[in-house]
Amino acid sequence: MRIDFPKEATKLFGPKDSEPKKLLQEIYDRLRTTYDLSDDILPGEGVKTGGRIIRGEAFIDIYISYKNPDMWNVGIGYIQLSPKEEPFLEVNLYQTGTNKSDIREKHEFTLAQQDEAERKLFELVERVAVSK
Repeated sequence: MRIDFPKEATKLFGPKDSEPKKLLQEIYDRLRTTYDLSDDILPGEGVKTGGRIIRGEAFIDIYISYKNPDMWNVGIGYIQLSPKEEPFLEVNLYQTGTNKSDIREKHEFTLAQQDEAERKLFELVERVAVSK
């Protein structure tokens, strides 16, 4: 129904990403209680829309992230490429800017591996943020 009648499906069932947003917001809240993210240089807090959805390359693409003043970015995304494909979680670490590092980590997890994905996220944030 979401494919053929997206507006009607949203009216009946709510937004397609409401549960994924709730999941990522809960992870973000736990992250904020563990780490001092006050120096996050990215605008806004909480769950954001990902580039794949903006470019029309995914059915769902939302994420949370943290970028420190040294331009290290860590995040976790909830991605579903099409309604027929299984969603997955993607955890990333990379550095942006003129002095980019060759270090880039990307880890994919099934939804059943949510706890592992969250542990990996916290492990990567530990490298670039200050614990409370």
